[in-house]
Amino acid sequence: MKRRQAFTVIELLMVIAILALVVGIILPAIAQARATAKSAICLSQMRQIADGFHMLADANGGKLPGIDTDEAWDVLVQDQLGTDETIFVCPADDDAIEASADGYPGLSYGWREWFEVDEDESSLSGKMLASAPPELILVFEDLSERHAEGKINAATVDGAAQVYSLEDFQANMELAVR
Repeated sequence: MKRRQAFTVIELLMVIAILALVVGIILPAIAQARATAKSAICLSQMRQIADGFHMLADANGGKLPGIDTDEAWDVLVQDQLGTDETIFVCPADDDAIEASADGYPGLSYGWREWFEVDEDESSLSGKMLASAPPELILVFEDLSERHAEGKINAATVDGAAQVYSLEDFQANMELAVR
């Protein structure tokens, strides 16, 4: 009679420990990949919003909306883009996602006029888009450090979207419009 070989308790515990170690190594990498993907989607949406501002300016003789406009900036841009409001919700912004799910307009981004810029020098309110330097930040996340500590995603007048340090972001917001 042959004796059947079975795993011992120690062997099973070793297999479980190795699997736990592998999972412990893989899960943070997966979480980091998800965060990177959310940041990339956020940057892509901001590029589209910057394009919407260009279309809005084109439709209004080259001028951007003023801060005293009756319609909210995101509605004006959304009308130009012909998309739904989800483009204004960053995938990493849980509050805006929840607001959207509840039927309220979720909004994760702001345009230059949300930031308290000097009305005369740094404001784009009601100004010609062509008068703005291409590197001037046009649209940005409403909350810094959503994707990385000390960083903020933003798109410029020329439509480029990138990650800025908070210092570079602040310096850009102080740039004068021609």
